[in-house]
Amino acid sequence: MAVKAEERYEATVKSALFSVNEKGTLGLGMNYETPDGPITKTWYVTENTVERLKKTLAECFGVADEQLQDQSFLDGGVNDFLRDRPCSITTEVAKDTNGNPWKDKHGNTYASVQWMNPSRLGKKATGQSLVKLAGIFGAPAASSGHDEPPPQDFGPEFNDPPF
Repeated sequence: MAVKAEERYEATVKSALFSVNEKGTLGLGMNYETPDGPITKTWYVTENTVERLKKTLAECFGVADEQLQDQSFLDGGVNDFLRDRPCSITTEVAKDTNGNPWKDKHGNTYASVQWMNPSRLGKKATGQSLVKLAGIFGAPAASSGHDEPPPQDFGPEFNDPPF
């Protein structure tokens, strides 16, 4: 099955690599796996696009500015960091440099990645979120030993001094 244009997919990053094309433009090539198959996108890095790419990588995957300034991260660490991370992608009809849709010999159009966003599935629940979730499903509340208020009155036999 092929990835369809004009769709939104939950995808997984299979690989990522900073590279340079034949014209000398730098980019971040990313291979994604979707329920309908694989798709590739190069996010070009120029003075005009760098801030948007930094914001997208931070929002989608938690990539920090310090990582993007580290040559070892740029030289392969990005693949280790992004591999198997979930994201959401939106596709569009792939177009050539003249704006014409790319088609195969049967007239079927190709899809390309238009946008990348954080996964719609959200972040993995941990810690207190799991406690809350278990409670919603009916688990008894975890006791810290201090759940009951202290007694206010022990009765006259306990309140009076023994002498």
